[in-house]
Amino acid sequence: MSRFAAVLARATAVLAGLGIAAFPAPARAYTVQTAVSPGCHEAISMAALRVARSASAAVGPLPLVTGDDAAMAQDLPFTPDADMHDLGAIAFVLGVRDNDLKGVSPEDLAAISSVQADPTTQDEHCLRTDGDVEPGGTAKAVARCRAFILGKFTGALGYLDAAGAPSASARINLEVTLAIRGGASVPLPGFYVSMGQAVHALEDSFAHSYRTNDATKITASLNFLGVQRGNLDEAVDGPPHRVGLDECTGLDRERETKLSAAEKAATDLVLAALGPASHEAKIAAAGQVLDTWLTYKPGCTYANRWCNAPEQAYEESVGCAVGRNGALHGGGLVAVVLAFGALAGRRWRRVAAASVLTLLLTTTEARADAPGTPPAPLPVSPATRPEPGSPLGVYVSAGGAIDKAAVSGALGLRLRVARSWLVGLDVEWNPWIAEVPLAVDEGSLNIYGTLIHRWLTHEGAYDLRTSIHAGSSTALVALFGVPRGTTGIYLGASFLAIEFRLAHSMSFVLEPGEIAFPLPQLKGVPFGYLQYRVSIGLQWGATS
Repeated sequence: MSRFAAVLARATAVLAGLGIAAFPAPARAYTVQTAVSPGCHEAISMAALRVARSASAAVGPLPLVTGDDAAMAQDLPFTPDADMHDLGAIAFVLGVRDNDLKGVSPEDLAAISSVQADPTTQDEHCLRTDGDVEPGGTAKAVARCRAFILGKFTGALGYLDAAGAPSASARINLEVTLAIRGGASVPLPGFYVSMGQAVHALEDSFAHSYRTNDATKITASLNFLGVQRGNLDEAVDGPPHRVGLDECTGLDRERETKLSAAEKAATDLVLAALGPASHEAKIAAAGQVLDTWLTYKPGCTYANRWCNAPEQAYEESVGCAVGRNGALHGGGLVAVVLAFGALAGRRWRRVAAASVLTLLLTTTEARADAPGTPPAPLPVSPATRPEPGSPLGVYVSAGGAIDKAAVSGALGLRLRVARSWLVGLDVEWNPWIAEVPLAVDEGSLNIYGTLIHRWLTHEGAYDLRTSIHAGSSTALVALFGVPRGTTGIYLGASFLAIEFRLAHSMSFVLEPGEIAFPLPQLKGVPFGYLQYRVSIGLQWGATS
């Protein structure tokens, strides 16, 4: 059994690694900010809004009106510039990010891949879709992208007030994933959301196309769908999407020209919505912006290597991803787990937890069984175990989450009610960690009862144990839709842990696979913060 468990642990890690390597990274031009990728779209868009604000008094900051506005602004999954913490700027950037995310967490690679590989939404990224084939494929892709931008631009105008300025009260609901709160439908100023979606597509057109030397005209639109499906015929489907065009730092002259042009185009589009007086004049101004920055110049084909486009020198890839190697995120209080969690992806962390547990079982069996003999149940003999000490005990523990990032610290009482059974009462502080930007929130206060069953071994130097927890959870931080002080329930379990006896009445407990689920809000839209933890603890008294 020990040998089988060791082989199983190794095989699990290898197979999981192969699965991650084979998982396609999602497509995007210019990355959005995550734990492992820079906020290219955010930086371009905030720079454009800053210039527009300096040029037009109508684009002034919008105040955070409600308590939920303030809570949302403190729980953003990106880092706004110092002058971009108002409601309008936040809504604008969330709208920009929406084309790529559609409310999905950037850590959920499977969902992101489905969103970005949807053939019906390639116009939101100025990419070719099915049917945009040669000859004439670029013209079709550019026309669809222009139509999307103009549609969003026109929609944004409907949220301007009578004076032609963005209104804080004219809102639409946008599905977003906040850093701690997770998925939520957030009411945001409609002008900025729609303008953000339009600006994203315009920005993408610079990284998803081959362009003239001055970056003003498109010579060929790129194709992501064919690359992802593995059936791209460049002569028919157009040039492949190139990850090298998505960079926004450390750029050469070619990409720097495109990035500067993207920022200028985004600025022009925002100003077009706020400059001219009439509705028709604003739409006409937007058309002029697109004529300048989003016009097809024919003549480049597969036969002439797309006019020998210099962009062909950059790296071709399945996609440029939220982060090239997948979404990462942190966790863990134990030093080894913390270091691994900071570097590894979600799937690796779960494999690590499974492998630790398997290794634990392997070690336990190796000590309990003689080499080469099958495991057999060992009788519990009071004569070979130390006599139990006081039935009362105290337990102190600390842990780190390896899924949703969090830490925990708890103090509890223990009472031995039978040789193998303990009951307890625990008070736990459970801070939650937002990774982008990195911040520690107060999290929750969890108070719960504990039931423990010990699986006693023969000599008593160590025992296995199973624990379940149930009680209350109170939010110590205000989140969107979750006021501070909201109280709900707490559930938890540790299906298999190991308890080492350090002295007659003192034990060390390692729980490599604990599940903790505080649900401080049950009414309205429920909110919980599910965690997979590694925990360690010391117990004095209540030994068996």
